[in-house]
Amino acid sequence: MAGAVDAVPAALLAVAIVSIVSLVGALALSLPGVRSHRFLLILVAVAAGTLVGDAFLHLIPQAVHPWEERGLPSMGLWIVGGFMVFFALEIILRSRHAHVEMVDEAAHMHVHAPVPGEAEVKNIAPYAWTNLVADGLHNLLDGAVIATAFLADVPLGIATTVAVVIHEVPQELGDFAVLLRAGLPVRKALAFNFGSALLSVLGALVILFLPVPPETLELYGIPLIAGAFLYIAASDLIPELHHHTRGREAAIILACFVLGLAIMYGVLRLEETGFLGAVEGNQTH
Repeated sequence: MAGAVDAVPAALLAVAIVSIVSLVGALALSLPGVRSHRFLLILVAVAAGTLVGDAFLHLIPQAVHPWEERGLPSMGLWIVGGFMVFFALEIILRSRHAHVEMVDEAAHMHVHAPVPGEAEVKNIAPYAWTNLVADGLHNLLDGAVIATAFLADVPLGIATTVAVVIHEVPQELGDFAVLLRAGLPVRKALAFNFGSALLSVLGALVILFLPVPPETLELYGIPLIAGAFLYIAASDLIPELHHHTRGREAAIILACFVLGLAIMYGVLRLEETGFLGAVEGNQTH
């Protein structure tokens, strides 16, 4: 019990560090032309590649072992479930989006002035919110995994934190670009992105202080997140990129998508070799 108590502050410090990593988008803002049309498209293409790569190269393979170990046949249904949950969520958000546009147009016709607050909301694409929800769930699970590792062994917790940070850097930068591309102002995009990252702290607190088996969270959470990532990439980001696949831009976008896949493959190789491989093996066995 004493070891578990000692692990609590270390785990909370680790998830706080992971949350701060999400502010990497703020550093990108200091670069010239970072908010240019082309640069945002590049980051969105990389983000799409990392989402697809994370789902197929990391999340789904990681989920296979515990499902097979328990003799459960329906992991694919949970992936489809994650896909469908976010499909339904976007339907709701799009219906709200359309309603706001109608209210704003009606107000403009009758009083020739925008409804306070409505004009800003209508310019934000619904995929901004679906991306935030999926990223928040992913961060929640990351926090739970880090806390579980620290409860088992502090050095294992440190190694796990390093592995999560390696995932977070490309993902959070890509998520930030998606929010900007969806129409969120820079300050709001940073705030929402950081707020989503803070859910890793909540995930850690759930494991540290509530009687929730981490195996259950991992068993069902990982396939759901994989389905959500595939939905966002296939339904929102890739169609957005298709609008700009002409001439030389098409080759650039395709190369950046492959770069996103390559980043996730590089992370996979790091996990399979060296101490990161040991971390992954301890988490899934």
